[in-house]
Amino acid sequence: MTTDIWMIKIDTSNGGGVIGGIVLDPGNVTAGQDLEVRGQAGVPNVTILLHDAQGNPLNYRISLQDGSFRFEGLPFGTYRISYDIPGLHSPDVWVTLTHDNPERLQIPLVLEESITDVEEPAYEDLELYPNPAKENITITIPGEQSDYHIQIVDMQGRIVHAGSVRNHDGIMLIDVEQYSPGLYHINLVGENALYIGRFVKQE
Repeated sequence: MTTDIWMIKIDTSNGGGVIGGIVLDPGNVTAGQDLEVRGQAGVPNVTILLHDAQGNPLNYRISLQDGSFRFEGLPFGTYRISYDIPGLHSPDVWVTLTHDNPERLQIPLVLEESITDVEEPAYEDLELYPNPAKENITITIPGEQSDYHIQIVDMQGRIVHAGSVRNHDGIMLIDVEQYSPGLYHINLVGENALYIGRFVKQE
C-alpha cells in the first residue's frame, strides 16, 4: 500500500539556506533490500524527505553515489529531515537555518532497523497578547530551556522574522508595528517541544 505525498510549494526568495548531509548504514540494515550496502561509507539511491516544522512535505532528494544529499535555496526557518525506506523507521532530524547560520552541511542520516524511545517535539499552544495587536505582542515563553528559535510566518508562507531568543524572565516582546495587516503564525522551537501560536495584526 502506498500513500500519495503532496508537496507544498515554498518561497525561495527570502533565504539562501542549504541543508546537506550523508546517508550512513554502519549496521548493514539494508543488506536484504535493493540498496547497495556501503557499511561505514555513504549509501546511494535513498529517498531523503524535507518537511517544514509542522511536518508538511516540501521536497525530496535521492542520495548520490557517495551517499550525500543537498537541499538548496531554502528560506530561513526550521525543517525536518528523514529518509524513506520501506520497513525502516526514520526519526526526524530537526535543522534550523538562520541569517547567522544559513548552511548545515554535515547532517548524518543513520539507517537503523528499529528505533525506540524516540521523542519528537510535542506541539503546545503559545500564550501571547494582545490579540489582535497593533504595535507589539508579548509572548510567554514556556518551560525552563534557555535558548529557543522563533519564526513568524505570514499567510503566504513567507518568514517575516526568524532568530534565536534566550529565556531570561519568561517574557518576549515582539514589535509588529511594521507588519502588514493580516494573520500570522508563530513557531517557537525548543529542544524537545514546538510551541505554536497565531495573532492578527490590525491597522
